[in-house]
Amino acid sequence: MRRPLSIATTTFIAAVIVMAGPRAYGQTMGPSGSRTGAAVDTSGGFMLPAPPEPPQAAALPAPPVPPAPPDPPQAPRAARPVTPPAPPTPPPSREATRTSLSSLNVRVDITITDQSGSNPAVKKSVSVTVVDGGSGSVRSGVTVPIPNTVFSSTQEGKGPGPITSYQYKDMGLSLDVMNVTIIDNIVRLRVSVEYNPVDEKTPGVEGQPSATPASFAQFRQQLNLALQDGKPLLVAQSSDPVPSRNRTASLEVKATILK
Repeated sequence: MRRPLSIATTTFIAAVIVMAGPRAYGQTMGPSGSRTGAAVDTSGGFMLPAPPEPPQAAALPAPPVPPAPPDPPQAPRAARPVTPPAPPTPPPSREATRTSLSSLNVRVDITITDQSGSNPAVKKSVSVTVVDGGSGSVRSGVTVPIPNTVFSSTQEGKGPGPITSYQYKDMGLSLDVMNVTIIDNIVRLRVSVEYNPVDEKTPGVEGQPSATPASFAQFRQQLNLALQDGKPLLVAQSSDPVPSRNRTASLEVKATILK
């Protein structure tokens, strides 16, 4: 049979319970907030274990983060124009490599062959020497008087008499050489030739005009040429426009570099 506690012991236990609070008495919070407790074994002075705490409610998961919107599509880049490759540089011409004029001279010879019908051919020649890059001219001929006769009455009242006046015309051979250029053994130049021969006239009665007045032929040429050094070249031929005279003329040019 258990022995009853004394008044002093009971008072001490009560004081301890009051000081320790509900936990020491085995009280817990119920679901509705009310206090529940477990009996304390006062016989041995030991406190009974408190019941376990109810599990805490699991935390709600965080809402998923929405994915970032995709980047707007970029505008396509304009294609860069493709620069075509530069054309190859042509090799410099001989004229381009010529940096200065030489100190050489060039002798230009021309020969005109004039033939009428079956008569022997007549050759007319003229030459001129020109420095590289220079020009030159030659005039060879005569001044021919050309009569002009008119008939008028004389002061003595006699019948009309002839009155003759004269006009003069330069006839012969002229040569102009221009733009002479020496490139290696080639001579480039511009040639202008004028040949004006005098035809023979048929003699008339003494004191009277000739039965056939004199006529004048003309042979003119202007040419740009490239000639090899020292080699003649036939550059022009012409026939007389009057068929009855059967006359032909030809032009030959030669350039010689004088070293």
